[in-house]
Amino acid sequence: MNLSFVTIGTNDLEASVEFYTKHLDFKIDKRFRVGKSSEIAVLKDDTGIVEFISGDEMKVFQGEGLMLGFEVEDIQVMYDYLNAEKIKILMPPKQLSDGMKLMTVEDLHGLILEFVQFPPKI
Repeated sequence: MNLSFVTIGTNDLEASVEFYTKHLDFKIDKRFRVGKSSEIAVLKDDTGIVEFISGDEMKVFQGEGLMLGFEVEDIQVMYDYLNAEKIKILMPPKQLSDGMKLMTVEDLHGLILEFVQFPPKI
């Protein structure tokens, strides 16, 4: 079994799509209506899928208890970009004892995004 995608309820689908496509390099894969008032946007990057849904039938994510993780090649480059874009940085890049580097930011929903740079394999 494999985790296929994550669905996040939002009250502003346009802002959600813009944040993830502009800042995290996701691309819109599909966008469609469900029922009378719901709309879904499916976003993909090279390795994962995030689905946003808005409408009366969906609860909006309240910004607690969920973290999405992203592996990056150069955490400093990502930090510099997100900082310049005024994205809320919760923890700037920090190197752990095993050489792994971590950084956390907050998206427009209050969702924690963790960026990880793994040390080179020897």
